[in-house]
Amino acid sequence: MPRTLAILVLAVAGCGGSASPDTRDAAAPADFSAFEVADAGPLGQSCDVVKQKGCPTGLHCTVGTLAGEGADICVPDPITAIPVGGHCNPFGYGKGVVGDLCEAGLVCASAGADSLCAKPCFVRKDCAAGEACVGDTGSPTTRSDPTFGDLPLSACVASVDCDPITQGGCDDGLVCRYTRSDVEGRALVCKAKAGNRIAGADCDSSDDCAAGFMCTLNFCRRLCYFDPVRDGGSNTRYVCPSDEGQCSPISGGGEDVGRCL
Repeated sequence: MPRTLAILVLAVAGCGGSASPDTRDAAAPADFSAFEVADAGPLGQSCDVVKQKGCPTGLHCTVGTLAGEGADICVPDPITAIPVGGHCNPFGYGKGVVGDLCEAGLVCASAGADSLCAKPCFVRKDCAAGEACVGDTGSPTTRSDPTFGDLPLSACVASVDCDPITQGGCDDGLVCRYTRSDVEGRALVCKAKAGNRIAGADCDSSDDCAAGFMCTLNFCRRLCYFDPVRDGGSNTRYVCPSDEGQCSPISGGGEDVGRCL
């Protein structure tokens, strides 16, 4: 089993889920009239999701959409909020404002097959132990890092254990995939989408590739194990067909899994 942080993933405010963005829900306030003050707010006004600043009493900051565009906006506090790890969907408040029904301080984010309420983050140290900062939020907000440049506002996702080669550890119908790196490394998530492209086929993302393959430089590459016996400090080629090269490290990946190059 690869020794890397694996992830079960989370959700996206203003994206993810199948519910209509205009759906009303018993968990939300029954009357939004006190908050609806045109585009100037307070409903839909811009705010700081991580610090939870910029919204008046009765509203909190989350990632959603405003007139169809991703934004960090003020939305009403739900009567019965969804806690961290709970399933979530976009929720429409009217006047082009779409948010979620997560607890204040959480966002609805996605990194795999489900949509869950999660803590927003920029780097892994913003998250709890055993989590990675790889959940997609849809936020336009970034934080400048002197080493890695602009980091997107993401969400913390809790680790799970799945194997991207054997595909063990995920429920039936789900595929074990590597996520993007959160600076400290990649995570593994169980995803619903799987393509059918294999080694050498063009790809835009790993979702285009079959299970057991990943997209690298716009080509699907077979994932492989490194031989646990190290020779002279270099990993020995293992499980790569002769015409697909050798098992090479994945940037931010685990110690045991590589891809054939």
